Amino acid sequence: MNCELKHLSLLNYRNIAECDLRFSRKFNCFLGNNGMGKTNLLDSVLFLSLTKSHLTSIDSQLVRHDQPFLMMQAEYSINDIPENLNVTLKPKVKKSIKRNGKIYTRMSDHIGLIPVVLISPADQSLIADGSDERRRFMDIVISQCDSRYLNSLSKYNRIIQNRNNLLKQLAENSSVDSSLLEIYDLQLQDEAEYIYEKRHEFIEKFIPTFQKTYNKIAAVDDRISLQYVSHLDNNAKLSELLRECQARDIILGYTTRGIHKDDLIMSIGNYPIRTTGSQGQNKSFVIAMKLAQYKVLNDAKGCKPILLLDDLFDRLDTNRVSNIIDIVASDEFGQIFITDTSRNNIDKLLNDRESSVFEVTDGRIKLISVSGEPVLEQ
Repeated sequence: MNCELKHLSLLNYRNIAECDLRFSRKFNCFLGNNGMGKTNLLDSVLFLSLTKSHLTSIDSQLVRHDQPFLMMQAEYSINDIPENLNVTLKPKVKKSIKRNGKIYTRMSDHIGLIPVVLISPADQSLIADGSDERRRFMDIVISQCDSRYLNSLSKYNRIIQNRNNLLKQLAENSSVDSSLLEIYDLQLQDEAEYIYEKRHEFIEKFIPTFQKTYNKIAAVDDRISLQYVSHLDNNAKLSELLRECQARDIILGYTTRGIHKDDLIMSIGNYPIRTTGSQGQNKSFVIAMKLAQYKVLNDAKGCKPILLLDDLFDRLDTNRVSNIIDIVASDEFGQIFITDTSRNNIDKLLNDRESSVFEVTDGRIKLISVSGEPVLEQ
């Protein structure tokens, strides 16, 4: 079964003033120079699934400059069931998302309806940046499969924030009552155990698929590995860990133990890939992670997610490009949206397959061919 975006209308989404587009069931390709709006189009599709942008954490920055609002309308087919979404966003006003005419009271209720995976140049942060990025990688896919996980994660983060605020007060004023810390610690333990369990389950399913996918892309055995590490390993109890480090936490003013410190250790040939991996190995590593994420999400949802590929082929050698094309063109994948500055790789990918190709210039999007046949100017 597939998740398919059939029709999308945008008004004032970043540099896209207006567009009204219908899409192919398989490949939808957006060609144009950098800075023209290709990535913004993909970001709007991601936003419709996750209610958040990949490009900015501030919703108001999605509204086109000097415009008072943005609007989005989308028509989907999810396992052959029609779904319609309407989004309205105004600066300083809470965003509104309607599903089939009914407004969501909680954005979290929407997560998971339209499974999606994005592969973009920013994914290199999984290797280059801190553990926050690697936890976010796990959280995005698990949250689309498990609403309780998303709620537990939100609750855990709120309690951590409250605990950190109390720790700072205790550091500044010794007369502040510290008994509230024990309450926070017990609350954190309940949520942390569930989050840890689900992350552990995800990684166990994920690693074999990830390794198999990497080997397909690289066509060599680089002995890559991925390991999930947590303070809750070896049946540790978070409340006990927090009690042990309470004095240190008060001095530092923040919580030093917990699942908010979980990480994924990425290695190649038994060494950290961050320091030893080549450019091609690093990019292959993160692409394999995202394609494996797609497979796990597909298995959990029973529905092929929408796959977004932003500038996928940049900085990869010909062999790796060819191998990736073979993977994403297979029947294992459903609807795909892809951007590129050159038509060469796009043509190799399409190879007479069902497709729509669009040209993007300064935020204007024009359909130029359907399944290889040029579209005549109206």
